[in-house]
Amino acid sequence: MVAIAATSTAIDISPLGCHFLALRADGTVIRWDSSSLPPKTDVPPGLTHVVAVAPGAGHCLALRADGTVMAWGNPARTDLPAGLSSVVAVAAGFAHSLALCADGRIVAWGGSGSWHPEYGGTNVPPSLTNAVTVAAGLYHGLALRADGTVVAWPPDMPATGVPSGLTNVVAIAGGVYQGVALIADGPPTLQARLNHPTMAADGFAVSVPTQSGRVYRLEYKHSLADTDWTPLPLVAGTGHERMLTDPAADGSSQRFYRVRRW
Repeated sequence: MVAIAATSTAIDISPLGCHFLALRADGTVIRWDSSSLPPKTDVPPGLTHVVAVAPGAGHCLALRADGTVMAWGNPARTDLPAGLSSVVAVAAGFAHSLALCADGRIVAWGGSGSWHPEYGGTNVPPSLTNAVTVAAGLYHGLALRADGTVVAWPPDMPATGVPSGLTNVVAIAGGVYQGVALIADGPPTLQARLNHPTMAADGFAVSVPTQSGRVYRLEYKHSLADTDWTPLPLVAGTGHERMLTDPAADGSSQRFYRVRRW
């Protein structure tokens, strides 16, 4: 993800280098290409309130602020799964698409392409849970888990051979035949001002400045001596302040909170 001119906030590039999507600060999208792709990948008229984009090969995805996904381009790659909602991140490969939901599930659709149909980019491992971000390569998928480890699929591909002992990962990306991981010294914790903490009848809430394309999560524990934090649902950044909430907090017992960002 690369910062660009003041008229836009971020740019994303197809894994094949075929076309580009830029997300403007006002939630609209522009597209251009470096090849002879057909006009079917042009941005649909009226597409607004976008918080993240993902270009594939011949298809594109846009995540709206309400957690719904817009897909356009090749019809075989843009038939969204029924009931897809509460999405916080999207990724697109050659012919498959991935969506990360607020509960950490990954939903996949499309195909692996006619060149190598045996490569199962849509075959998300059933045991994969607690994902916090997702990426797609040509025929494969990658997920970053909250504990800083990476899962890649399908098996038996060079691109999905995650190095042994890979931990403390804070960001991932998928290339044509490779995966990339950014390693930090420790787990990612948001270094930003938390605004307007509020306890009310409907729970605890805090306002957080967010960035489009980022994923955020409020976590709590009852004592600072506790080892584990309890995670709440993931929230997509919008480029504006967002309210993160704990609706189960009723003030009957103390809770300590933190916000994490990926």
